Amino acid sequence: MDTTTESAKAISIRVPGEPHAQLNALAEATGRDSQDVALEALQRYIEADAAYVALIEERRQEALAGKFATPERVAAVQAKYQRAERAG
Repeated sequence: MDTTTESAKAISIRVPGEPHAQLNALAEATGRDSQDVALEALQRYIEADAAYVALIEERRQEALAGKFATPERVAAVQAKYQRAERAG
């Protein structure tokens, strides 16, 4: 991670004991700075959450457009999971 660019902004957060220890252990195990590990984790979280929010919005738009699963499709999915539950 390049944290030395002029566009980088400083933030400050309080990290409880266990996550802080995990962060430091991961940084040590990978030979990286804890700041780099934290920045990568933050970037991954933001990317994943943004994708999730986009998917929710896409599905919301589909619902607003009246694109719903048919009762037959719902029944088929329910049957699939019921079979898996009985088998597993």
